[in-house]
Amino acid sequence: MTALDRRDVELSLLREQLPLKIREAFDGDGSPTASVSQLRAFADRLEALAGDDAELSSLAADARRAAADVDGAVEPPPSSGPFPSWSEVELAANSWLAKHWKCDPLRFHKTAPGGAGAQVQYQVLVDAYVVAGYAKCVQLRLGLVRSDEGWIVGTVAVGS
Repeated sequence: MTALDRRDVELSLLREQLPLKIREAFDGDGSPTASVSQLRAFADRLEALAGDDAELSSLAADARRAAADVDGAVEPPPSSGPFPSWSEVELAANSWLAKHWKCDPLRFHKTAPGGAGAQVQYQVLVDAYVVAGYAKCVQLRLGLVRSDEGWIVGTVAVGS
């Protein structure tokens, strides 16, 4: 794949995923903290690619406005049940990817229901949209464990 082809694929992914992330940021199911971080990552990447492209600049501005609107929203309370809430999954995944892969998560989409695992307390399969050099989608199987600080990622398996 040429650099121009990869840029076209990346722009298509960004155009497709940004409206979904904006809608999710306001639906009350996810983490406001993770949403603000993800929306800012969208804006940063779109601005880096925009140059003189007014459409990309407009999309970046939409992402910044949405991040500002969500910023300061109260996190949902921690799950009291045996499994984490979606907001806890988002926070754990966001934190793990930023720390271990040094990338900017853009959005997570659950592709299979979560449930108890053998080595961890909760497993979930997600498509992780990230900026790691360029925007791309990576399928991850996350194994989360409950810690004193809340739910954290204990294991990660990368799919195709």
